[in-house]
Parts: sequence; structure tokens; C-alpha cells
Amino acid sequence: MAGPAAFPWIYPYTEERRVAGSEFLGKPLLRPTVIVRLEGKRLASHNVVALVDSGADHILVSPWIAQDIGVTPDSNRSILSRIGGDTRPVRFR
Repeated sequence: MAGPAAFPWIYPYTEERRVAGSEFLGKPLLRPTVIVRLEGKRLASHNVVALVDSGADHILVSPWIAQDIGVTPDSNRSILSRIGGDTRPVRFR
């Protein structure tokens, strides 16, 4: 591979830090991202970076963003999902 310029980038890529113990610590971890604008009680007109994941089964946001845009997750609708190399509980609306 010739490097990042060799790819037909559709979205800008953001470099993310590797998790300690990763076998690829010496290589950059690039994720496709977009800036999205969320409107809410406190977030009105604020932009956040979102990961572009065309293979994702769900759209996830952190609890503080959900609360701020008026989404209340249902505690009866939760699953365990692999996120960032760890298994975490995820609640849905």
C-alpha cells in the first residue's frame, strides 16, 4: 500500500489512539468521520464528530448527548455490544 493518499477517500479520516496491548501499536488507526449537527436543549447548533460505519446495526450516541437532545433510553431494551475493544451495555429508545 502506498499510504493514505492511495485510497479513494470519500470521508475524511481521523486518527484514533490504539488501545494499550494492541499488536498494531506502531500503525495509525484511521476512522472515517463526519461532522454532524445536533439540536437539543443545550447542544443547539453544536457540531460533534461522528463515526461513519456502514456496517453498523445501530446508531449509538453517548448518554449525555441522548439526554441533551431529549431521547430517553428504555432500561428494558438493552444489549451488550463490543465497543472500543470492550463489551458495554447499550440501551435503546
